[in-house]
Amino acid sequence: MYPLLGARSAPMAYSPDTKYFYVTGAVAPFWVKRVEDPHYFMTPAQVPGQKSYGVIAAFDSRTNKIAWKKKMPYRLEMGSGMTATAGGLVFHGEPDGLVQAYDAKTGKYLWHFQTVHHDLWDKDSSAGPTLFDVTANGRTVKAIGTSGKVCYVYMFNRETGEPIFPIEERPVEQSTIP
Repeated sequence: MYPLLGARSAPMAYSPDTKYFYVTGAVAPFWVKRVEDPHYFMTPAQVPGQKSYGVIAAFDSRTNKIAWKKKMPYRLEMGSGMTATAGGLVFHGEPDGLVQAYDAKTGKYLWHFQTVHHDLWDKDSSAGPTLFDVTANGRTVKAIGTSGKVCYVYMFNRETGEPIFPIEERPVEQSTIP
């Protein structure tokens, strides 16, 4: 058995303040089998009883060591990646539409917002968080935004996670289909 670790596809972020690279990745245990050519292997199946999971981590560019890391419920090697700010924040969007904010230096969880509560129609957030300034109610706010697969754009105050503009959440009719 060989654990396949991945961090090649999702965009990384770098903070000149912390000197950390912020990455997403996956731990996916697979059986590995050698084929006729000794330089190649194949991964025919996941290891029974082992679960894949995601990781977000901060790597210190000066020491090449992990400064902090968090285990996530989803494989993240091909996800939306990480976004870092000059204000000491790091953002990440999960495949289920959960947008999260962390302290860039310590990895301390700060806030989150769930953009989709039940991803039945695959409308979760697929884009990485984007930083921008927006004028709302006559004042400029440092914001972060993420969009879903149907072009909804969610905008939040970077520091507090409060929506910049109201987000209406309402109950929907429940299905009677078992």
